[in-house]
Amino acid sequence: NFCGGRIMRKGLIFQIIIAFILLTGWNILHFGFQKQQRKVYAKSSQVKMIIFAEDLNRLKDLEIDFEQVYYIDNVEIESDDIVAKALIENYDLGDVKDILVSYNLPNIMTVSFNGSHFRAKEKKEVIDFVKQNYPELNFAFDEILWQTSEDELISLQKNYLMVNLVFLVVFLFILIFLRIHFEIKHDEYWRIFKSAGGSYHKRNIEFIKDSIYLTLIPVGMVMGIYYFLIYREIINYKLDLTLFGIELAAIVLVSLVSRISLWSKF
Repeated sequence: NFCGGRIMRKGLIFQIIIAFILLTGWNILHFGFQKQQRKVYAKSSQVKMIIFAEDLNRLKDLEIDFEQVYYIDNVEIESDDIVAKALIENYDLGDVKDILVSYNLPNIMTVSFNGSHFRAKEKKEVIDFVKQNYPELNFAFDEILWQTSEDELISLQKNYLMVNLVFLVVFLFILIFLRIHFEIKHDEYWRIFKSAGGSYHKRNIEFIKDSIYLTLIPVGMVMGIYYFLIYREIINYKLDLTLFGIELAAIVLVSLVSRISLWSKF
């Protein structure tokens, strides 16, 4: 009995180690996705909306409207005299300064967006708002750059979802296989235990205890390492706690499927 119990403990420890390794790989996948997503968001943040107006006050009114919009990072207004000065300085137009200043140059507003929030819905919203409330204003928008970053993000999210599904299937297959394998391997121990007068329900109780260990220890270790790395500022990627919940649910599913598959042995 002592020998059988020791073998069972070794099997449990082995399963905990495998579960921890798989969960670590799963979370590395999450970090990789976040890293690539930040790159796409950075590209999306480069998209600018340039708005032109003869009346500087209209741009100031629009600036007030944009103040509380969550996907707008910054608004910068340049009056016509500043625009003229910038043209003269940037293109060395000192010889035609008087002529340039005499032209009625437009006032310019440059709108910068938060790439992590500026998606198709927000893009349509801001353009429609300007058209409806400030129809006299003209604007330019880098449609090509925005669409490129949007396509990259959609593709990244689809690939991330597919890889997660594949990983989940592999995760469940490996852990369910190991759980069933070690339970069948312990059949002889439980046969001797019952024939010696042991409790009929003892195996079921031990299965439940092992399930709790297999669920809480690997997930707890992964979360502990994650929060340690965050605390030490070794990583700056913050995972959604829902991801840990999904991982926890996956291991619970392993125990449920294994228990149903081994129904006749309990």
